[in-house]
Amino acid sequence: MQSRILGYCRKSKSLESLSSKFVSEFEGKLDNVIELDKITQKLNVERRRMYDIINILESLNVVCKNGKNNYLWKGLQQAVITIQHCQNNNE
Repeated sequence: MQSRILGYCRKSKSLESLSSKFVSEFEGKLDNVIELDKITQKLNVERRRMYDIINILESLNVVCKNGKNNYLWKGLQQAVITIQHCQNNNE
């Protein structure tokens, strides 16, 4: 309650909320370059929070490192492919 009084809503800074905003920026735009500095400013979050999201998306092959502070968006379909590949390897 007090956090709302001070103008800060914890839920708006949650990883779930930030991930949804991040994905909506790039969904449907294949091979789009993600400039970490720009998206951090646009979403008004700390860089470390963006790295939390990037690390998960990178492990699912949704993004790949393209250069310093730059990533390439490969699409959410890559996550499905990666998960299916992992399931097939475990059978």
